[in-house]
Amino acid sequence: MLDTVTRDAISVYKHLSMLPAGDLAQLRRADKTGCPAFWQLAAKFTDTVDKNPARWIYIVASLAEFITADGMGRGRTLTHDFKAPLGMLLATGGIQHQGRTTKPLLSEVRLAHLTKLRGTQRCQQFHRVMKMVKSRSHPPYRINVGELAWAILDEKSGFPDRKIAREYYRHVQ
Repeated sequence: MLDTVTRDAISVYKHLSMLPAGDLAQLRRADKTGCPAFWQLAAKFTDTVDKNPARWIYIVASLAEFITADGMGRGRTLTHDFKAPLGMLLATGGIQHQGRTTKPLLSEVRLAHLTKLRGTQRCQQFHRVMKMVKSRSHPPYRINVGELAWAILDEKSGFPDRKIAREYYRHVQ
């Protein structure tokens, strides 16, 4: 059974895939004040997005980076995959290699910096990293959407950071 955050992250991601290109562009550029397309999502997802909009704006913006609109209001989505951990995405761009990669997508230094950040800086940096991942990798993108949401939402327990690092190093030599 999925927790509320993971369930809503998947639902938000599916909702994004149906948005027109203009709304997706608005979401990609949204800052901490949000935008009309974000506030419509917040009204729909009252248990999660609406309760923590300061963090969810960055989750939504990060997911919107991976949605490519086709110009007709339909989108091509990234592939949500529970077996594609965030650490793997940061190491390989979401592509499973037979072995390990010698040149990770995100450097070890940037990974260490990312996992140490807290507050708004953490949210902003995760969004920047997702933009970088999209620019350096190719579709189909595979990512565990719930794990991305938790990485931005749960900075205190350290669990998301440990999981990201563990999966990152499983795919890097």
